[in-house]
Amino acid sequence: MRSLLTICCLFTFGSIAFGQGETVNVYLTGNRVINTQVIALDQTSISFQAQNSKTTATLPYNQIESIEWPEPDAWKNAVTLLQEEKFDEAIQLFSQITRAQQRFTKHPAPGNFSTRARRMLIEAHRRKMDGASIKTEFAALKPELRLLPPLERKLLPIYEGWIYASEKNWNEVLNLVAKYPRDADLALLEGYAHLAKSDSRAAGLAFTKAYTLDGGGNTAVAALALRESIQLQPTSVKIHTWATIFGKGKLWEGAPQSAIELLAKPIASGHAVLGEAESTDEAEKFNTPEEKAKRIEPVK
Repeated sequence: MRSLLTICCLFTFGSIAFGQGETVNVYLTGNRVINTQVIALDQTSISFQAQNSKTTATLPYNQIESIEWPEPDAWKNAVTLLQEEKFDEAIQLFSQITRAQQRFTKHPAPGNFSTRARRMLIEAHRRKMDGASIKTEFAALKPELRLLPPLERKLLPIYEGWIYASEKNWNEVLNLVAKYPRDADLALLEGYAHLAKSDSRAAGLAFTKAYTLDGGGNTAVAALALRESIQLQPTSVKIHTWATIFGKGKLWEGAPQSAIELLAKPIASGHAVLGEAESTDEAEKFNTPEEKAKRIEPVK
């Protein structure tokens, strides 16, 4: 329902006469800012009136760094949908914005919402791990990169990583990993690159790195990385962790029978804290009450 309302809002906003003017901050090249009323825009410039003046002047886009346009409700709603991880709805609304009327988007002026929406589409597709769609939007955005606000112009290397992965260009993926070794998304793609090269050990290490580095940033990446790690080397700790954090106590549909059987068993003593590799018989014996008592000196 909200998606329908926001689309209606979008086109209602688009029907407002731009000729009424909008007061905005215009950031000029050379680090100057003017607060002015924009009356109209065309393919190369804006027409504006300075405060307390009835004289209209023209300012070409090549003298403008960015314009801080008021954010309409449809834009705010699309951003909220993305933040709430409602990716399909966000993609639908951002796509509508890229095609909306000039009065709504302010395209092709700097800071316009059409170009900014395309930038947000790339991020939404990244969160869905859709490399082919990232490639399409990336190609459309590059000619208009200069129209984005300065802070939005930097494109994350992971966007290229997903594009390379969609093309199965695994060597380029590994080149990116070498440059940005602490990126969780790239670590996930590194795992797939090693799998493509039949190196399951390196793939397992990469998947482990991905869900370790994620730190709650992209839940889907962490869930997929841990799942791939389980597929390669199922352990009780990893299986229980996946079910607890991502599966509401269950594993994913189609999980291996061996993993389902391990989930049905409680984690062995010491494993939850120490992990599979570290929880040996010696470690468990070391932490029995009797052994602990021997190591505690009486208070004198």
